[in-house]
Formats: sequence, structure tokens, C-alpha cells
Amino acid sequence: MTPRELVRINRRKELFPVGTRVELDFMDDIQSPPTGTRGNVLFVDDIGTIHVNWDNGSSLGVTFEDKVHFVDEIHFYGMRIRPFGIGCQPKDGLIGRYEDDFPEGMRKPDVIYIKKYWDCIAYSRMLTDDEVCHYSLDYLGSVDKDSI
Repeated sequence: MTPRELVRINRRKELFPVGTRVELDFMDDIQSPPTGTRGNVLFVDDIGTIHVNWDNGSSLGVTFEDKVHFVDEIHFYGMRIRPFGIGCQPKDGLIGRYEDDFPEGMRKPDVIYIKKYWDCIAYSRMLTDDEVCHYSLDYLGSVDKDSI
């Protein structure tokens, strides 16, 4: 493997961290998901293939010849056992704490929300199962940034 290929692969690993939301533009494979299918990045391997858990159940990897783009989504999580604070939630991809400016259709009725969660936080990426478990979070849903 040439140094140029290594740089290209490492750049791909930086651009597509675990949990990044992507949408398929093109894949030249008979078993490929349909164009427009969305999924979450699982990992990028040592030859640069982006392994994706597609929403339709497929897990076919994205090679350098295939095309995907980032999906601008905001992902919401409820904090079950503690309020928002330093070290109380993952920091990578954190947009912030949401109180009054919840997107339409995402907010639970106030009584349920107050009793069930200390806070609601938003991320620019899907959190991993380990992060959700470690920080005692509940996934509340996602919306496109354009719809907010």
C-alpha cells in the first residue's frame, strides 16, 4: 500500500466515525440497497471500506467507487438518571441541551417528559449502543436539520 493510499484511507476514517448518518447515492452492486437508503456507519476498515448498517437491514460496505453523502440529522436522547452537566453525557457530536425549542412532533407531553427524563440532549450523530448504555440515555428520535 502506497503512502498516498494510506492517507486516503485515514482521511476516510476521520470523515466517517462510528454513528455517522449517511445516504446512498450510488453503488455498483447487484445486491446494493436502493439509492436514497440511509444508514449508520459501523466502522471503516483498513482498506477504506465504510461498513454501514442500512435502515433496510442490509450491511453491504461502501467502497471508494461507491458514493454516499452525510445526512444532516439531529438525534435526540433523554437523560434518565442525571441532568445535563460536565461528564454526564458524551461530548463528541453534542449540539446541546433542548428545552423549549423542540422540533414539532418530537416532544413528549410535558408531564411525561418531566417525570421520565432529567434533560433532553441533541447530537449531530447517532450515539453508539455503549454510549447510550454507559450514560443511561434513551433514544427519542431524529429529525432533518432542515425541518427545524
